[in-house]
Amino acid sequence: MKKKLSQHAFVLIVLFSVMVSWPALAQQAEPEQTSTPLVPEKPSGGTVTNFTLKDMDGNTFNLKDHLGTKVILLNFWATWCIPCRQEFPHLEKLHRKYGQDGFLMLAIDRDDASTRSRVKPFIKSSRYTFKVLLDTDSQVINRFNPKVDLPYSVLIDKKGNVVYQHDGYQAGDELKLEELIKKHLAEEVVE
Repeated sequence: MKKKLSQHAFVLIVLFSVMVSWPALAQQAEPEQTSTPLVPEKPSGGTVTNFTLKDMDGNTFNLKDHLGTKVILLNFWATWCIPCRQEFPHLEKLHRKYGQDGFLMLAIDRDDASTRSRVKPFIKSSRYTFKVLLDTDSQVINRFNPKVDLPYSVLIDKKGNVVYQHDGYQAGDELKLEELIKKHLAEEVVE
């Protein structure tokens, strides 16, 4: 009986020791965080330079045609990305609400060759009306979002400056985005 009792006491002491020391051990095991920018270094002044991509219908889209005149949202997404699909109805509402006021919503697809054929049917069946661009060689996503987090949004003001970056989606994110869109639409561009 004494032997069993001492074995139980030993087990309890070991468990207690592990529980007490676990936070310190876990903290030591975490890799040291290094700060890496979410967007690679941009040209002087933080302005965005041109890129050219094809849209779903094969037409060429040049960002430079819209820089300096519109507030632009680049939203990186993929058909297999559940948070992207959750965010899209909110982005469509923003596009419809502010599109006539100088807001341009660009959904930049990140699907690879094996899933790219799903893009157009998904967009059409969901009745999304914003512009969808295909980044087939990942030139644009690698420039703005090298970690390839999805969804990933970049808001560009009328001057061509990146003013907001956000990865992921949680309900309510669209509210902050809408406030920023309204703020930058109201700004006058002085040349």
